Amino acid sequence: DQLETLLQRFFQGASLNEGIPKKRELFFRPLLEITRLDIEAYAKENNIKFCIDSTNLENKYLRNKIRNQLIPLLDSIMPNWKSGIMFGNRKIQLVNELLSNQLEKIEWSQVNKGEDKELIFNFNEFNKLEKILKINLIYKGLENFEEGNFYRFPYQLIENFVDDYKSINSGKIEIFSENQNIHIKKIKKSSSVK
Repeated sequence: DQLETLLQRFFQGASLNEGIPKKRELFFRPLLEITRLDIEAYAKENNIKFCIDSTNLENKYLRNKIRNQLIPLLDSIMPNWKSGIMFGNRKIQLVNELLSNQLEKIEWSQVNKGEDKELIFNFNEFNKLEKILKINLIYKGLENFEEGNFYRFPYQLIENFVDDYKSINSGKIEIFSENQNIHIKKIKKSSSVK
């Protein structure tokens, strides 16, 4: 599952990520680093009944295509690719730890305009940051919207914004520069007159 997730996110152009976390909120995944084959072999050796979801064999979903088509191809041409991906993932984890430590020191200011929430950050201070911190600071700001449901702006849009500060939006959230500040806010839905 971890390899499939890392490959899927990589090919979709996701920002730096650590794949599936071992622990998130109430969920703990102690077997994340153990292969499916090892788990199945252990279950068989110890007469533990298990089932395999039959939809895993269908190539209807991207994850299944990665599992059933891409991974066997990679296995045939690069036998040690899995350890390379996992080492690369560990490097990403270390970079993310560094970024997290830096981002803990930096906060958006929240401006409430009635029921509307808007985040602002001083443009001059933002402009002094390294590009990777700017990008991740924007993602940190986006996490404040929609009760924690993170709007997944494509990485390229965020990178374009920090390069030229031209307004971008997801249809629901807008990021723009105005009045010496960087702003993140919800886009108001226009009410239709009947």
